[in-house]
Amino acid sequence: MEITKEASLHRRGRFRKITSVAVAGGAIALLVACAGGAPSATPDATSDATTVTDAGPGEAPSTITGTPLEGKVIGVISAGPIEYYTTSQQSAKLAVEALGGTVIEYDSAFDPTKEVANVQAAITQQVDGMIVIPLSTAGTETALNLLADADIPVVMIYGWDTTGAFADKAAGFVQVDFYEYGKLIGEGFKALVPDGPVAIIQGQAGRDEILQASRGFREGYGNDAAIVEEIPANWNRQLAFETTNTIMTAHPDLKGIYVQNDDMAIGAATALGDKISDVIVGSMNGSPEGLDQQRAGTIRVMAQNSIPVESSMAVRILSYAMEGYTTVWSTKPCSPPLRLVEDPNAQDNFTWVPSAALITEGLNTACIG
Repeated sequence: MEITKEASLHRRGRFRKITSVAVAGGAIALLVACAGGAPSATPDATSDATTVTDAGPGEAPSTITGTPLEGKVIGVISAGPIEYYTTSQQSAKLAVEALGGTVIEYDSAFDPTKEVANVQAAITQQVDGMIVIPLSTAGTETALNLLADADIPVVMIYGWDTTGAFADKAAGFVQVDFYEYGKLIGEGFKALVPDGPVAIIQGQAGRDEILQASRGFREGYGNDAAIVEEIPANWNRQLAFETTNTIMTAHPDLKGIYVQNDDMAIGAATALGDKISDVIVGSMNGSPEGLDQQRAGTIRVMAQNSIPVESSMAVRILSYAMEGYTTVWSTKPCSPPLRLVEDPNAQDNFTWVPSAALITEGLNTACIG
């Protein structure tokens, strides 16, 4: 991660160079992996083709123990009560606590009005920093404007706009590379059902990343003419069930459905019933339930990321901002690693279940970007 020191970034911040954090009692230790050591006032970028590390090479490596978020209160807003978002919120809370801070949790319940109210409540409660999982592009913009006016640094988990419209308002954006995510699934479909027809069931309308995932799928699949439907189901299992019935009525010869999360994929698979052996279902998440479905042969193509790693990466970026550093992740997304799941029983699969080990891993995982 390219880091520069900026004294005016946040008035609450203390300036300290951080490369290692150990929680009292030894529960979690952080040693940020970086090619050149601790952040310096004038670092150079340290990146290869895919990964940007967490500090410039201006100083020799050092280990500084402590709790950089000690005494700080961090607000964490979840977009709504689905497993991905609740696990993200829980993981962010554990990462904040690992760095010595405390958390106030909010749930927007997929309600734009409540989302704004949550941001306003956090400002009223004088939080020191924010992690926000936004509902939509509009929600991202509103939250960033309110928090910028209140001089509260925020890292968004998802919500990046490809135009870079919000880059000057956030301390960082963390989200999987949805284009690459979709592309992995598309390549899997190309091997199994190259001639289609196939359909896409998207996530929530109004989020840029679902469009990127669809674009990636089309690139990986390489046969646009075979894609006969593309319909959002708002991350909802029941809506995906209904959408699949509609698609199958219109296209009874369908050979595959790419679904943009496991919950919707399970709804789609349920709707297929006896036709599940004839229709390839692909999903992206790798949730515990999703992996169970892959073991059962219901979901045939799966790509996966680790939510605890992803959320911990966001907390790390926020801690830098609160210490008075800026990073490149306000101008482009910090992406966690992902992979195609070939064996759902493999021990090295990216699990969703938060643990001290995964929080440590996330606090040490360099961004892909």
